Amino acid sequence: TRVVFDVNEGSRVAISQVNVEGNQRFNDKTVVGHMSTRPEGFWWFQKGEYDERKVEEDIRERLPRWYADQGYVDFQVTHDSLVSDSAGGKAVLRLTVDEGPVYRVGTFDIQGNRRFSTDELLAFYPFGPLGPTGAPAGKARPFSRSEWDEATEKVQNLYANNGYIYAQVQPEEVRRTGPGGSPLVDLRWNI
Repeated sequence: TRVVFDVNEGSRVAISQVNVEGNQRFNDKTVVGHMSTRPEGFWWFQKGEYDERKVEEDIRERLPRWYADQGYVDFQVTHDSLVSDSAGGKAVLRLTVDEGPVYRVGTFDIQGNRRFSTDELLAFYPFGPLGPTGAPAGKARPFSRSEWDEATEKVQNLYANNGYIYAQVQPEEVRRTGPGGSPLVDLRWNI
């Protein structure tokens, strides 16, 4: 028995344009600037190469993380499609997004700390000074996922560098609606 596979790969598809629908806070160019998938351009290094893994990484990781750094914790890409023009080898990548509301930082609390005082650990808190109730003193800042993760890592390293290698710093985020209907995220470190 002889089996012959005749494969026609077709031509390479280049992304000529990325359209983002549903974005209200940031324009298409700004959103695409935070993706690894980019449309082809005038210069030789702007190939517009379509890579399904990169698109998936943009949709699941890069864009949600970047939006979360701006306070849009509920951001998600609800639909994506690649519309291809087979004659020209060009394609348009279309993304539909739901930005959600911008979350501001609510209260902050630390529990389980015995080795370091609350005041010592507050030095690592990234969102400004706190009032006596644990709420921000002054106007609440938008939440930033990267700043929160970096601060948590610094506290974890503080414990590890002082011999507490088994200490665990668990960050906790609780979303709620504040006075006047404003979305807030309450933060806590459970140590």
